[in-house]
Amino acid sequence: MSDPSPILEYASPRLQHPFRLPTRSTVRVERTETGATITEIVAAKEGSIFAIGFAIFILAIYLISIVTELRHGIRDAVLFQGGFCAVYSALLLWVINETWTKTILTVEPDIVRLAFRSPLQRRSVDWPIDQIADVAARQVRLVDLPDSSNGGRRMAGEIVFTIRNSRPVPLFSGHQLENVQSLCYGIRQVLWPTQK
Repeated sequence: MSDPSPILEYASPRLQHPFRLPTRSTVRVERTETGATITEIVAAKEGSIFAIGFAIFILAIYLISIVTELRHGIRDAVLFQGGFCAVYSALLLWVINETWTKTILTVEPDIVRLAFRSPLQRRSVDWPIDQIADVAARQVRLVDLPDSSNGGRRMAGEIVFTIRNSRPVPLFSGHQLENVQSLCYGIRQVLWPTQK
């Protein structure tokens, strides 16, 4: 895949588009003999399970209402409620898909693989080491997420992969800047072990 930009929608606290709400995510690093696998997962799954259950309950009430109205011959309301149920179901599936999305970055000395896994889709892209021009950490601006330790804005960062002949690829946005810098250093050590 030459242009990875279509797959770069992932679970991150930074706003990606107007419909994306800020979320919290956790990053787990697993070392291998030659590299590392970094996995980012949305942390709000437990809270969303109740909301999804409630949404399914409401959907069931509407479906029961549709069946009751069909039995009594009221067809005009069924069309409206059926459309509402279809939109509601699509929105519910979208929320489930976004909530259970994982970003998986596998870094090996010769290749970097970026994969997204969710219940409804699986996407990935590979970059050989010669296509990667640079990997850097940078500070990002976030939606107001106050830091309770100092009462100000939290210093947050992201890792940016610069791919030759392509757009930059930002990853792991919104995590503490020091943690992002440490991740970036580890990635650089795997890709370019002779550089300091």
